[in-house]
Amino acid sequence: MHTATVPLRDAELKGKALDVYSRLAIEEATNYDSLKDALLKRFHLTAIGFRQKFREIRAEQGETAPQFVARLDCTLTRWLEMDKKEKTYGGLKDLILREQFLNSSSEELRLFLNERKPKSVMEMARLAEQYADAHCIFGLPQMMQSSVKRPNQSARPPYVRKPENKQPFKMQNAASANHVRSP
Repeated sequence: MHTATVPLRDAELKGKALDVYSRLAIEEATNYDSLKDALLKRFHLTAIGFRQKFREIRAEQGETAPQFVARLDCTLTRWLEMDKKEKTYGGLKDLILREQFLNSSSEELRLFLNERKPKSVMEMARLAEQYADAHCIFGLPQMMQSSVKRPNQSARPPYVRKPENKQPFKMQNAASANHVRSP
């Protein structure tokens, strides 16, 4: 871990990086680790950001298979580094288990867990139990389902009839105003 100070001049940073630097306290701006963390967060170069990038990565036009694999490998390595996981079977296993647990969780539980940044899947499970106790949720299936209505769910109670599909009203021109439209 670096504890050296960073003697930066404003001219060495540009754009958003300069904004980040200028908004830090002097102690943070001159501390390498603090400045690095602030810049990484600002540009979404975090464990979550690299995980999303790894899951969404697609081959680019003109990219060869070995080039694509190298890019996948680099992104996975950065994900592991940012998550501060050891590059062992156990570290990778824990990372994958935590990701799958999050993917299976409700949006509320996922947010709760991400805010607490558990270091292991067992810590994640303990926090999930704590969440369930605080919210009076009994049983894993209820905890994994979201209580928030998703866009594809109907907000209407089940006993309310859905409106029939009717053709939209069309304006008639003056010449046909006296005619009745047939169904």
